[in-house]
Amino acid sequence: MAISGLACKDLLRQPVCLLVVLTANVLILFLPQLVAHQIGQQASLTRDSALAFQLVFGVILAGYAASSTLHSECAAGTLLTVFSRPVGRATFFLAKFAGVALVVLLFVWASSAASLLAICLVPRQQELPTGGLTAAALAMPAALAVAALLNFRQGRSFPACAQFLLPLALTLAALFAGSRAPGGEPIPFVSHLDWRILPACLMGGMALLVLSCIALTLSTRLQPAPAVTLLAAFFFAGLIADYFVNLCPPLPALRFALQAVLPDIQSFWIADSLTPQTGVRLNELRHGAAYAFAYCTGVASLGILCFRRRQF
Repeated sequence: MAISGLACKDLLRQPVCLLVVLTANVLILFLPQLVAHQIGQQASLTRDSALAFQLVFGVILAGYAASSTLHSECAAGTLLTVFSRPVGRATFFLAKFAGVALVVLLFVWASSAASLLAICLVPRQQELPTGGLTAAALAMPAALAVAALLNFRQGRSFPACAQFLLPLALTLAALFAGSRAPGGEPIPFVSHLDWRILPACLMGGMALLVLSCIALTLSTRLQPAPAVTLLAAFFFAGLIADYFVNLCPPLPALRFALQAVLPDIQSFWIADSLTPQTGVRLNELRHGAAYAFAYCTGVASLGILCFRRRQF
C-alpha cells in the first residue's frame, strides 16, 4: 500500500498528467457546441465522441504513467534501497501497477463526469441550457483556483491537488446541470442526466487498465518512448483484432495465439449498443470485467517474470 500510494502521488505531481486530463475534459465539454449542427443526433454524437476522447487520451495517460513510474525507479537506483528491505520484486511490480491503476481510475472519474455534463449541454429544441453552460464554464477554473490556493497557502503540489479536485468539481457541475431546465428553471433532481453513459465509461476504464498493464510490462525491458510506441501499436491492433483473426489461416492454434496476445479492445467499446430504449446490460459488464482480469493476470505474470530477471 505504501509503494502504491507513493507511485500514485508521484504520477499525479507530473505536469504531463495534468495537461492530458485537462485537454481531454476541455474537449469533451466543447463537444455539444461542435456537433450542434447535427439536428436530432446531438446527444448520441456527443456521447460517442466523449467515450472516444476518454479512450484515446486515457491511452496516452496510461502509457506515460505506466512506463515512466518503473523507469524512473530503475534510472534513479532507488530500487536497490527498496529491495534491501523485505519487499519482493513481484510485490513491487504489482504495487506499481496498483498506483498506475489509481491514476487511471481518477481520470476515468473525471472524464465520466465531464461526459455526463456534456450531454446536459446539448441544446434542446434549439434552446441553450444556460444553467449547464454556467456550471461547465466555472467547474474547471474553480478547481484550478482552489488547487493554486492550496499550493500557495500550504505548499501542496498544484498538479496533484488539481487532479483530485477536477473530478469533484465536474461531478457537482453535472449534478447541477442535470437539475436545471434549458432556461435555468429548477426541475426534478438530476432528471436530465443520461446515466447510461456511466457503465460505458466504466468499460472504457477496464480497457485502460488492460493497456496500463501492457505498458508496465513493456517498461520492464524498454525505455519510455519505445514502450509507449509499442503500446500504441497494441492499442490499434486490439481495435481490429477480430479482423486479424479472420485474415489468418484457419489454424486453431494460430487463431488462439492471436486472440491471447492481442487485447480485444472492441469488447470494451459498447457505445453502439446504447439506444434510447436500452443501456449497458449486466452481462456485458461481467464479460468485460472477467476478460480484463484474465488478460491483466496473464500480462502481469509475464511482467513479473521479466522484472525478476532484470539486473540493476
